[in-house]
Amino acid sequence: MQGDLEELASNKQVKEYLKKELNSTGQKAGLKGPELLQDIIVSGELWTPEGGQLTAANKIQRKVIVKQFDKEIKVCTRSFFSR
Repeated sequence: MQGDLEELASNKQVKEYLKKELNSTGQKAGLKGPELLQDIIVSGELWTPEGGQLTAANKIQRKVIVKQFDKEIKVCTRSFFSR
């Protein structure tokens, strides 16, 4: 599959593939049931210190990311709790 980051990030097949691979890795590490991913958010944006998502030491700025992806997080949690 080819395309720029935005195209790949918005592709449902890419999202499902990534979730499947991440859950497979989790299962191999012993994760079960509620410990596995129910949904993921795939961003086509590169996270950088200049963009605010990372510190100068390339550590994740969780508060910035949560604020930036607030809408997507709400959709994920809403779909999880409506099951």
